[in-house]
Amino acid sequence: MSDFKDPERPWTVLKSTLVHDGSPWIKVFQDKIETGTGKVVDDFHRVEAMDFALVFARTTDGKIIMLRQWRQGPRRFALSFPGGHVEAGEDPAKAAMRELTEESGFSATSVRPLGRFCMHSNFGVGWGNFFLAEGVSGSANRDSDDLETAVVHTLTTEALERALGNGEIVTVHDALCARLAIAAE
Repeated sequence: MSDFKDPERPWTVLKSTLVHDGSPWIKVFQDKIETGTGKVVDDFHRVEAMDFALVFARTTDGKIIMLRQWRQGPRRFALSFPGGHVEAGEDPAKAAMRELTEESGFSATSVRPLGRFCMHSNFGVGWGNFFLAEGVSGSANRDSDDLETAVVHTLTTEALERALGNGEIVTVHDALCARLAIAAE
């Protein structure tokens, strides 16, 4: 339990209306909510998205495994860590190990959790599960049936830092994964 005192009572959902069903990927809701101070908001939007797992994997020679692929959200090519959606009922750690192998051709003997975070504090937009891979081996032979094609790259820590600084890593979840993993190593 934290030592922090909450500034108000929790918000209450008075009504929730599904306005878009893009199952299994996303659902958009328009909620009528009452804030912790008693204000009622008729059109507070919330997005439910599938949980995902992202994995920071470093090879035995110290290289960090990343993928260069098209990212439709920012509409550009970017570097990202192996990862993907957690299937219904699937353990996020197992999803991380599966995605590492499918997307990069490398495998890990285990993964260590780095944290679980909501992607947007108001809209929701799913939960990211971040992992540090251990016992990484293999080669860059992908076995993925994903929509995207990807080129596997192995980066030094210095090259990763440059990619973070020069805009080659464009999504907050990839930047967060890098920072969590480097801090944990």
